Amino acid sequence: MNRSVSVIMAAFNAEPFIEAAVRSVLGQTYPIRELIVVNDGSTDGTLERLKALAATDPRVRVISQRNQGFSAARNAALREAQGEWIAIADADDIQLPNRLSLQMAAVDRNPSVTVCGGGIETWDGGEGDGQFEVLPPTDAEIRGRMTFESPLFDPTVLYRASLLPENREAYDSSFRMAADYDLWSRWVSRAQFMNLQDIVTRYRRHPQQVTHTARKSGLSLQERNRVWTRLLGELLSIAPTERDLVLHEAISAWPPELPEQRLLGISEWFRRLMEANRRHGRLDDHVWTDGLSYRWFWVHRHSVPLRLSHVFRYFSSPLAWNRSVGLRSKVGLVARACRTSFQLPASKFQPMS
Repeated sequence: MNRSVSVIMAAFNAEPFIEAAVRSVLGQTYPIRELIVVNDGSTDGTLERLKALAATDPRVRVISQRNQGFSAARNAALREAQGEWIAIADADDIQLPNRLSLQMAAVDRNPSVTVCGGGIETWDGGEGDGQFEVLPPTDAEIRGRMTFESPLFDPTVLYRASLLPENREAYDSSFRMAADYDLWSRWVSRAQFMNLQDIVTRYRRHPQQVTHTARKSGLSLQERNRVWTRLLGELLSIAPTERDLVLHEAISAWPPELPEQRLLGISEWFRRLMEANRRHGRLDDHVWTDGLSYRWFWVHRHSVPLRLSHVFRYFSSPLAWNRSVGLRSKVGLVARACRTSFQLPASKFQPMS
């Protein structure tokens, strides 16, 4: 017997995309109970298109409100949702037809799982394929990654309605960009997470996205600092200072370049993160160390300039000897530092096969 799924969608000025997004939900191979779309004060033709779609399929329920933002719109949909499971869908994305079938089969096989994400194809809406991305599959890996960045692709997430508070106000309206990340962080102590390694959603990139405009305004970092403060306290019993958060951002954001002056402070921050988990044991130590090891390698690999002294510091840490980073990558790190230090041409040092 199929368990009931309510799909929720928030829409603001999504006229060019809304019909395709809705039809991709209605075309799921797993039967949905309802699709609740909240029109969040759109000023284009979004509402008219939604009304036309609702007139042709009784599963579509449209709620219209004045513009209150993404979080308020999702909360309005949650208050109306009647399903045992809640599936997120965005008004500018395409859900692949078997998304919910794959996710519901996965949670049936893993009854303790209460939050299930999946992989995405990031694309520009054109005819060609985009970039395929998946996130770590296991609960332990997801918890470890959550300390640095969102471990779930929000438009792919399915979760049990029983996780919601009584008033259904799950999303914090003070968050404009990272409301999803904030929600996962608040569920970290009581939810069981997983990510499918299947691609389930085509994630559309375009300049009007909330994520695009929020990054330009600096809201992204402000909101992530709030989430990091909560997670570092809850999982590692660290009360981060402003300087700590600057260091944490440096190892969370995968920067393409990292000024060498920051390496000393970052090294100390890695040491504190390792020791905190050993003392408090709230994250799987093996998985946590694997994740830290890769980030430890990354910050040295992208240090500008990369000097032999940096490589010595890298290998002085036990994180350098973890197998999460392969030998070839480590040899490449040494070779690059030698080229920089001795001004040798690239052909003089090649990583071994």
